[in-house]
Amino acid sequence: TESIAAEVKQSGIDVNCICPGSVLTEGYVEAFGPQEDGEVRMMAPVEIAKLCTFLISPDSSAVTGAIIDAFGSSNPLFNS
Repeated sequence: TESIAAEVKQSGIDVNCICPGSVLTEGYVEAFGPQEDGEVRMMAPVEIAKLCTFLISPDSSAVTGAIIDAFGSSNPLFNS
C-alpha cells in the first residue's frame, strides 16, 4: 500500500487499504446461517461504507499508504 501510494502521490491520488473483520452481509448469512445470540457482534456493511466515505472525502487528505484494520468487536484481542 505504501509503495503504490508513493508512486501515485504526485498525481494527487491517495491509496489506502481497508481490512474488514466479520461483516454481516446477505452472502455471509447464505453461507453460514444467521448470527447466533451471544456471538461476537459482526459489523454492518454500513460501518465499512462510512469508513470508505471518510477516505474519499477531503477530511482524509493526510491519510495515504495506510492499512486500516476495521475489525470492530470481531478481533479476539478486544473481547474479554
